[in-house]
Amino acid sequence: MRLYFVRHPKPQVEAGLCYGASDVVCGAAELESAATHLLSVLPKSLKIISSPLSRCEHLAQILCRREASLAYKTDEKLAEMHFGAWEMKAWAAISPEELSAWTDDFAHYLCGGSGESTAMFVQRVAQRLHESMQSGEDQIWITHAGVIRAVQWLSAQSFELLRALATEPERLLLSHLHAADWPKGEVAFGQLHQGQPWDWPPQWPQARAQE
Repeated sequence: MRLYFVRHPKPQVEAGLCYGASDVVCGAAELESAATHLLSVLPKSLKIISSPLSRCEHLAQILCRREASLAYKTDEKLAEMHFGAWEMKAWAAISPEELSAWTDDFAHYLCGGSGESTAMFVQRVAQRLHESMQSGEDQIWITHAGVIRAVQWLSAQSFELLRALATEPERLLLSHLHAADWPKGEVAFGQLHQGQPWDWPPQWPQARAQE
């Protein structure tokens, strides 16, 4: 199975703003430009799974309108992380004490007091990843930087952890999830991540075959 990860185009927000689960929009020109580029590099006849947030779903709609062999559906599990009271605030305006509380208890601290913890966020991404793997179908995900980084983190873990996160939602087995281990690096707007699909890690099929 191959997954093609696409981050939405750059939205119309001020630089340095925390806009995780907020439904900010992209300009028409940015959406059309991203669609033109993606249609030149993505395979045809695949299912698109999109975050329901406008900056992702609008791109999915344009891709499907311009390429009849593509079809999409939305899944809330692919939405960006919810940052609670931090949403639509400048990162620089969030107190250092709050940010330190998050990084010190990276797995379980509720961002912005009422948002998601990183463990909650990773768990729902794991559920979507497990569903996609169970289908065995190549897919295109139109999503967010946080979701892509969550998949990167999960791909370095055991298949047993992924399966537990997906099938035992009452358990959050992520005490080893630390801020220092969270994937870094740029996730470019409106492009196929790293210019290539992500293949099912080779150790995971072996683990699944032993179930």
